[in-house]
Amino acid sequence: MLWSPSNVVLLIRRWCTDRASATEIAFGLSLISGTIVTRNAVIGAVSRFGLVYGETVPEIVLGAVEEFLKKNPRARQADVGRMIQEMTARQVEVERVEAKKKAVERRNVALGITDADVGRGQGLYDRAPDLLPPSTGAHPYIWELARTQCRCCVGREGGHNVFCGKETATGSSYCKEHHERIWMKPRQPPERPYRRPRGRFVRCLSPVET
Repeated sequence: MLWSPSNVVLLIRRWCTDRASATEIAFGLSLISGTIVTRNAVIGAVSRFGLVYGETVPEIVLGAVEEFLKKNPRARQADVGRMIQEMTARQVEVERVEAKKKAVERRNVALGITDADVGRGQGLYDRAPDLLPPSTGAHPYIWELARTQCRCCVGREGGHNVFCGKETATGSSYCKEHHERIWMKPRQPPERPYRRPRGRFVRCLSPVET
């Protein structure tokens, strides 16, 4: 059987992750299966599975696909291809979230933020005043702002942006003055006066008497 579960996994890995050519994949499958596998056979399988060249498929997805094909050997290749795309998208999102969580943990360790601080809702900006220089002018830096201070940038001092710092308006990140200047109401479409639809008028000519 040419497209056994192991050969399908090899095809996906070589085409998507390793970015091998159809000729190279056909040569490798010929050595493994003991039968001649042509380049056109590989291209046809890639088309039926809906594989994208160079789009990395995680190994955990390849393992799940192999187990699925062992239990469902008569599954349609197009359905298997859609399953691969859905599982890959979910796994990529999981890995992205895990990478972001690890980056936050490394940052917290570097800044000395403990799990207890995180549990109390303290983060980078809560600890920043102890780690970054204070503002020397009338306006604070971003790390000096409290949650109820206006976050409108008003210039630069000491190589950093400085912000308004006034009390914020209710339901806004800015003070009343900057809220009125920055926030724009959604534009309503202009009302158009009613116009009677114009029909096509045909000029009627009276018959010419002969």
